[in-house]
Amino acid sequence: GGLVMGEIRLEMTKMRRLHVIPLTLVLLAAAIPVVALSLFAPGAVSRLNDPHELPWGQPLLNFAFANALIHPILVAVLASRQTDIEHPSGGWFLNATTGRTPGTLCRMKFFALVVVVIPATLVQTGAVVALGVVAGVRAPLDVPMWSWYVVSLVLVDTVLLAFHIWLSAICENQLVGVGTGLVGGFIALYMFLAPSVARVIPWGYYAVITPVAMAAGSNGLVPVLPPWPWLIGLVLLGAAAFVRFTKRLDRVER
Repeated sequence: GGLVMGEIRLEMTKMRRLHVIPLTLVLLAAAIPVVALSLFAPGAVSRLNDPHELPWGQPLLNFAFANALIHPILVAVLASRQTDIEHPSGGWFLNATTGRTPGTLCRMKFFALVVVVIPATLVQTGAVVALGVVAGVRAPLDVPMWSWYVVSLVLVDTVLLAFHIWLSAICENQLVGVGTGLVGGFIALYMFLAPSVARVIPWGYYAVITPVAMAAGSNGLVPVLPPWPWLIGLVLLGAAAFVRFTKRLDRVER
């Protein structure tokens, strides 16, 4: 246990040189203007305070829409920066000589980045809610709905973070990983229009987990129950694949 924590702390020390935390906050802050559109538009606050409307529904939908683009790019960039440092410096070989195999190193990078992504996402969400309060929304926050969304968002992020760490480890050209994240973000946006397809594409889960949708035949919003068994399946499949493929890295000559 202590050895693992020491390795994670070592990865977090590398983060300071890579400016990972400022980069994370800047990327996540990009969601704020998108949410502001639903708060500061003419008549928006009166609608959001209407007891017949879904409380905080429109800000949540806008938040989810912004995150569908931002979070795939975020996890791709973080994984790339944290993993690329090992390629030019011969870090894979040097760590292997001390018993830290490439697969172990990837798993430690994953845990270190999760420690950053979770609180950063909570800060991002808190900033969005605070913005709503400042804008004049007085309707009570639907805490269960927002909590479901944030927990689900972090789970989807961790699955894609694991994938990008592995991708960045096997591809020295980091444009591959970052480009995949960029394309994934646009796929995630499109999946809001194709919910039936979204469940079979990892990036589609940014749309799948959104617990609010446009009501058919009106401009109103309705709560929806996301298919949580599918989300659990994605997480289990992602975890199994990450363990399997990082263990295979230990048998590859670098």
